[in-house]
Amino acid sequence: MEKDHAIQTKPLSIGILGAGAAGLMAVYCLSLEAENWEKAHKQKFPAQITLIDRNKKPGKKLLATGNGKCNISHEDIASYSYYYDQVPFLEALFQAFSPKKLLQFLENRGLLLKTDPAGRIYPHAEQAKTVLDFFLRQIKEGPVTLLSDTKMTDLLYDPTQEKPFVLQDEAGHSYSFDRLLLAVGGCSGKNFGTDGSFFPTLQKLGLAVTPLSPSLVPLKTSFPLQKDLKGVRAKGTARLFLDSSFLAEESGEIQFTEYGLSGIAVMNLSRHLTDPAKKAVVELDFFPHMTEKEVMRYLEHLVSLYPQEKGIFLLDTLLQQTLGRVLMTSLFPKKSNQPSRLFTKEELLFLAKQCKGVPFPIAGTMDFSFSQVTRGGVKTEMVYPGTMESKTIPHLYLAGEMLDVDGPCGGLNLTFALLSGYLAGQALFDSLRLS
Repeated sequence: MEKDHAIQTKPLSIGILGAGAAGLMAVYCLSLEAENWEKAHKQKFPAQITLIDRNKKPGKKLLATGNGKCNISHEDIASYSYYYDQVPFLEALFQAFSPKKLLQFLENRGLLLKTDPAGRIYPHAEQAKTVLDFFLRQIKEGPVTLLSDTKMTDLLYDPTQEKPFVLQDEAGHSYSFDRLLLAVGGCSGKNFGTDGSFFPTLQKLGLAVTPLSPSLVPLKTSFPLQKDLKGVRAKGTARLFLDSSFLAEESGEIQFTEYGLSGIAVMNLSRHLTDPAKKAVVELDFFPHMTEKEVMRYLEHLVSLYPQEKGIFLLDTLLQQTLGRVLMTSLFPKKSNQPSRLFTKEELLFLAKQCKGVPFPIAGTMDFSFSQVTRGGVKTEMVYPGTMESKTIPHLYLAGEMLDVDGPCGGLNLTFALLSGYLAGQALFDSLRLS
């Protein structure tokens, strides 16, 4: 006798907490499956789906991703594109649903994508709103109730109850569910409604949470003329040293702010700054394509061409003008206004060394309100990578930034949110079937 794989006729309630990328993707998949089920069975889908968000409208943080363009993914994403401690979990997750399959799914469903010269993948319209509308269009077609402007403050779990999950909002109202997906994000971007306030609740339920810290975040420095560099942008390589030992390097755009350093190269290094006891220094190499000797020879050449030019102008043809002059003033406060011919060979060698690695002492990172993503979260060992279901609490699912998965800039974090949301949505639908 064949097993009955029909969905149970008794209505079940599914709650999705969080209308960010992961939550929207999960509800999208559920809504799509529900629509297909209704067409096949000629009856109403026997489950109630509720999408809950603390913001007045869904997708608030999604609209801000990629500077409003929504960097969905990257053409070269693999498990090793993320950080080493996350690779085993991601390898298993990618086997269940790969980034390539994600992109195929989105385009097959009508979201046209494009790839820029750096490999970053965006919606063809280059508007995050296009992606949000893509999700909402399908969600409106399905059996989904949107409960917005509702902040949940607690989660109760009692496996002996018919509906074991009870969410409580700040007004004291309770909402009971048979299945629950948590996708409320991490601690980054409090103005988007992601403040990390739900992590203590998860710990109370026995879910292990790793230490939380801001990642993809600007750095604070103690460089003496920092404020004079505000607004300057340059391309180069940033190298991070902890207690004088080299740790990591990143290349790309470097931005100077009133308080320190920003830009992709710097923000990718920020994940490693979790121990304030260690002395951190970022060295900026503005000539990564040249050796120190080559820079030195060119400086000597400039001096031979313009021997009467003041030293402060020596880097004018090599670097952005403000950057070059601030560096000269910082390195040679008493000599920068003297003719370049008076600079000794040792001083030019010192300048070449600085151009290849000017040190910026790091005073820490900016806080979560400046960060793009959270380092830390629920340990990945606590969930099944193919379904995102908790290993300790049946029918509880977690997706997106709530989990201890984060990657560099370039679409990796949004990719994970969408992948985990898709797997959770499919698993929620499959959980409604009778075995």
